[in-house]
Amino acid sequence: MKKILLLSDTHSFIDEDILKYVRLADEVWHAGDIGDLKVTDAIKNLKPLKGVYGNIDDAKARLEFPNTIVLCVKASMCGSRILVAIPINIVHEFVKPFIGIPRVFLFAVILTF
Repeated sequence: MKKILLLSDTHSFIDEDILKYVRLADEVWHAGDIGDLKVTDAIKNLKPLKGVYGNIDDAKARLEFPNTIVLCVKASMCGSRILVAIPINIVHEFVKPFIGIPRVFLFAVILTF
């Protein structure tokens, strides 16, 4: 099984609690609003990282990450092979209503395939 940590809206915040989940995953997908690139540097030191920039991200982040990508994962389900495709910039739109609520500005989930 492959474990993917899906993060969004870190807004320059990275700590040991987040890195604990990074270590549990096989790879990390960041869905935008990274903030300071120290966030993605810390993640890349531990696991493979793919991501997109968000509306708060500066020119440096926009040079390193695209605006939109579709990431695919092969998964087995009931003996059949399926392909899961996720345009990860959509996750950023999902979390917008929660931004500003203390400790909810960060979205994280581990997907298992």
